[in-house]
Amino acid sequence: MLCGATAMGCSGQKAFLPLLVLAGTGAAAIGVAIMSSSGMLEKTIAFLKNHHQQEVLKVAYGDAQEDRISQLSDDLLSEILSRLDLIEAIRTRILARRWNNICQVRSRLLLDCRKICGESQRIHTGSRRHKYRFLKAVDQTFQLYSGQKIVHIHLICCLGNEVAPSYDRWMQTIATLGVQSLLLKFCTPICHDENGPYSSVDLYPLPLQLLFEATSLKILNLLNCVLQPSFKGKFNSLQYLNMISVPLDNGELPHILASCVNLRQLSLCNCKLPPKLRISGQCLQLQRLHVELCIGVKEIDIHAVNLSFFYLYSDKMVELSLHYVPKLKDLLVSGNGIGVVPYLFGQVVKDCPALELFMLQTKANELGHMPATIYMFRNLRMLYLLMIFEFEADLQSVATILDACPLLEKLYLLARWPGFSEHLGGAWPARHYGHLKELEYKGFHGTGCEIEFVVYLLQSAPALDRVFIGSAYSTYSAEYKWTRYIDYVMDDAERQLIYKQLVEHALSSKVQVIFRN
Repeated sequence: MLCGATAMGCSGQKAFLPLLVLAGTGAAAIGVAIMSSSGMLEKTIAFLKNHHQQEVLKVAYGDAQEDRISQLSDDLLSEILSRLDLIEAIRTRILARRWNNICQVRSRLLLDCRKICGESQRIHTGSRRHKYRFLKAVDQTFQLYSGQKIVHIHLICCLGNEVAPSYDRWMQTIATLGVQSLLLKFCTPICHDENGPYSSVDLYPLPLQLLFEATSLKILNLLNCVLQPSFKGKFNSLQYLNMISVPLDNGELPHILASCVNLRQLSLCNCKLPPKLRISGQCLQLQRLHVELCIGVKEIDIHAVNLSFFYLYSDKMVELSLHYVPKLKDLLVSGNGIGVVPYLFGQVVKDCPALELFMLQTKANELGHMPATIYMFRNLRMLYLLMIFEFEADLQSVATILDACPLLEKLYLLARWPGFSEHLGGAWPARHYGHLKELEYKGFHGTGCEIEFVVYLLQSAPALDRVFIGSAYSTYSAEYKWTRYIDYVMDDAERQLIYKQLVEHALSSKVQVIFRN
């Protein structure tokens, strides 16, 4: 960071001097917080350069001149303080009169037992002294911030259900702080196996109704707790609800949906669900639904007229009922099991006439078992097919899928199987894909069947102007992340040979064939 200040010239160095003095006079944490962000550093220096007096920072006592750091705007000062941990932030109150009102400008509050008690203190093995220290610190912090507004609060406490009365008291206090984004985590993740045993022992039973008074709460993240089975009230302001490792198999979800009348996004991850999950409600405004690696669920029935995005990531086959989701535009499904491919391209497609983006990822060896009739994707623009096979697949089955996508503009294809077979399929059907503009083929090894498939599209799609080919490939993993793999690398000579084969068969002379690693 000193190098960054030097690059700003002599005047920038002079303006930066107070930060160095501050860091050397008992407030090192503030100097580190400012220098940790280049954007914040530039804003702070720009402010200091507007002051002509370049003297050593003075601490304001009585009528003494106020230090220039304290003259920063509330927004910038709040950003600096938000980068400090709780203890450091409170210590800054001794610096000047302005800092005594630190509560009024701090917009983020992180209460983490692992930080306050020390990283070495384990969740359930910490001494009673450390537990008491954390409980006292949280109580004192909420007293300090009483009557103030904290926009973001993260509370991470791993002391188990033995301190439930303290949790209840904190929930009541949080509801009065004008919080807009709240994260609550009460213990380590719950362990469960493939068959579904799910332990909720010693989990805090969160009385959700205690937060109903948080009238400005828009984002709520709940991790590793249980919800009381019934509660009354409304979360009128809540728009985003994310639950991770929260048991929801005893009727909790219908109560939540009935209470959150303005909910826009619901995310369920590693939650235990009932065999049939029903998402519905008279006033349901839900637009986005995420269900990821939840156990127990075998069927998902959705009645949500405003839902436009649905993401399902599962290790097993899950039946979907989407007939009452008329506005669904983006459907992303990752699942395995017998019947996945025929089912998704059969009944599910029929129920989603408005789809514009469809992603299917599966390890099922069923590409050759497509239904005799595929319902038309009449509005589909982007199709992602990520398929991992145990044996060689016939890529002509992909052409059958494309026949059902008359408006398709982009195709992302990953088709992986063991070995490098040069087996070629039979005669390709004559087709015309008039809207297809882009093909991205990943996991490409340059085999005869792969080249044959790309040539087929180049000859059938006159508007195709970009073809991306790469031997590396990515699969969609949990938490909305792409995981990249490289198991084969084409050399330059192989690329040139394949490039020549593809270009000479293209209908358009303007097509670009681009190789990527």
